[in-house]
Amino acid sequence: MNANMFVKESPHAVEASVNRHYVHDYVDCFQNEEEAAEVVRGVIRIHSAGGFALKNIISNSKRVLQSWGESASGVNDSDFSKTPTKRQMLSLNLSIYDPFGFVCDFMVASKILIQKVWKSGIKWDEELPNDLYSNWKLLLTELNRLDEFCIPRCYLKDLFNRKVDLHIFADASEEAMATVAYRRVPSPMQRISL
Repeated sequence: MNANMFVKESPHAVEASVNRHYVHDYVDCFQNEEEAAEVVRGVIRIHSAGGFALKNIISNSKRVLQSWGESASGVNDSDFSKTPTKRQMLSLNLSIYDPFGFVCDFMVASKILIQKVWKSGIKWDEELPNDLYSNWKLLLTELNRLDEFCIPRCYLKDLFNRKVDLHIFADASEEAMATVAYRRVPSPMQRISL
């Protein structure tokens, strides 16, 4: 009901508040950074008028984050330079959106650490013990490196006239399992025996 009061002022923000409230609803939703910033500013106003303060909004665009202001710019109440609580650690872990599994190696390590924290029996707002905190710091180092992650595009011409190999690898431990599959296409310079 609160959102409908803003229909004339911010129709796209109203539509976003009512029908696209979760992060996965926004994939490929905006035409450009300006539109994203405008819609989120409208959503912040709508929620604020209803007594709700939106915080910790995340974007991969620094320009978009800056346009939203400090109230929702991804500033977290938690200072992760000090020992986090179980709740803070889980919160950060759940904030990573990876629908295609491109950073699953990081996520598996993070989930293994969450299992260890859970088994330790600490309470939600209790700080991590020293041994788990040292593992947490290593994960944060890896998390900061995710900005460097890049998948170059691969264009294959004349694929039907080439030999293509499918390679599949799998491995497992007591804590996790993984599989990977990729195709190998020899370069045109390599000799292909049929």
